[in-house]
Amino acid sequence: MQKGDIDMFPCLQVVVANASVNIRELFAVMSQYLKELSISFDKYFPKTTDPRKGNFWIVNPFANDINSCHLNAIEKESLIELSCDTTLMSKHKDLPLSQFWISLKNEYPELSDKAMKLLLIFCTTYLSEKSFIVISHQDQTEKSCGSQRFTSLEPRLTRMISHRQQQTSH
Repeated sequence: MQKGDIDMFPCLQVVVANASVNIRELFAVMSQYLKELSISFDKYFPKTTDPRKGNFWIVNPFANDINSCHLNAIEKESLIELSCDTTLMSKHKDLPLSQFWISLKNEYPELSDKAMKLLLIFCTTYLSEKSFIVISHQDQTEKSCGSQRFTSLEPRLTRMISHRQQQTSH
């Protein structure tokens, strides 16, 4: 992208061909966004530690390995109680994982909240990241890429670019 080579991004080619914005500024904004996204990924998926370690109880709360869980004493006690409930075991088999934990919100609020925070780690940036893929107008995107829209909002690229501080090369 830094070299202006966008051959691998046909939808972006349509945007560039039809947008009335400074292409260099658009690429600068997109590059900055990708750098920030990379930093965000590093936060959620650190290179030195595995965020799944100590959290496998979320995937299988009926495993008998309570001591390796990253839970306080009260949460461990709740997990032990939960793991002894055969009705919940059946429910766990029948429901998608996120639905299972949502269904326990009232009965096991601490465990449910902790599980959902880890399962839905990107929920706050989901729409903006999806929208990044389809920056162009709906009719242009559908004609060239067959992509779907993720929001009814139209991006104001010129305004977005005008509010960004220009980056100088090093």
